[in-house]
Amino acid sequence: MDRKKKITWVAICIVLTLITVYFIIKGSDSFTFGGFISYIKKANPGWIAAAFVCMNVYILLEAFSIRYLAAFFGYKKKIRRGIVYSAANLYFSAITPSATGGQPASAVLMVKDGIAASVTMLALLINITIYTVSIVILGAICIVLRPEIILGMESLSKFLVVLGFTVQAGCIMVFLILVYREKILLNIAGFVLKILHKFHIVKDMDEKKGRLIKLSEEYKGCVREVRSRKDVIVNVFVLNMCQRIAQIGVALCVYIGMGGDAGKWLDVFATQGLVILGANAVPIPGGIGVSDYLFLDGFSRLIGDNLVSIELLSRGISFYVCILICGGILLVDNALFIYKSNKSGGDGDE
Repeated sequence: MDRKKKITWVAICIVLTLITVYFIIKGSDSFTFGGFISYIKKANPGWIAAAFVCMNVYILLEAFSIRYLAAFFGYKKKIRRGIVYSAANLYFSAITPSATGGQPASAVLMVKDGIAASVTMLALLINITIYTVSIVILGAICIVLRPEIILGMESLSKFLVVLGFTVQAGCIMVFLILVYREKILLNIAGFVLKILHKFHIVKDMDEKKGRLIKLSEEYKGCVREVRSRKDVIVNVFVLNMCQRIAQIGVALCVYIGMGGDAGKWLDVFATQGLVILGANAVPIPGGIGVSDYLFLDGFSRLIGDNLVSIELLSRGISFYVCILICGGILLVDNALFIYKSNKSGGDGDE
């Protein structure tokens, strides 16, 4: 993404956030900022700290998954590089519609670090496929364990959850086709190349075709390796499932920390799982507004007067603090890259 697009989408996210918070607060007669601060001060610090731990584990597990796949194909990187790839994926996914900016941002950094384009492409495709599979499976488990939760939601919430399930299932099919039917992916790449050439964006067509053929051969080899090692997919699935659980854990810890009944942990877990599933259905950056609406509707039967306070704190930790940390990681990484480039006279390769 160029600088103008970054600024545009960050601005859109800020505006959406302000509008969302405004309507959440306006819709609650009992909410006041003074009461919110007072309520937070009374919260159990151990559980709130645990919520922050869950949020950081969420970032780390993304790093472990991407790093594991890169290492499987022979590109072993330090965990700090995996954290940078994770931060890029989560940050740009949060500020772009339908999370379209996350994968390309990670890909740029991975290729910059010397990971082959074919490996980068397949690793990120596998990761996002398993990521989506874990959301669908976890959502299905939540519905089976607590069907009364979705049945008790408003019609719009039910529609969003069903839509989320349908959209994510469709995405899984598309991703699987791209991963295991490499000809389709490469045909798409060739088609895009022709369009770019037609609009004079790509000039040396023969050179690009040659590079695409080479990339296709490397990609096919990577796919064959994955097919021969089913344990790799299982391990990535476990990492992604644990990542989803850590994400849900933020809401659970905040709920208990702010006086909620710990005995209802499964209800909280299932409700937040459905919130995540439903929020993934709408192409809004970070699901801003949609996620908040689903949370307020789903948790209204579990939480009384303090619903808005718990929602603001839970969403604040799991989303806003998360993207601030990811953005900070990317800023530091970029600053270090510039420093090393200047120190070495222009060669900033890590």
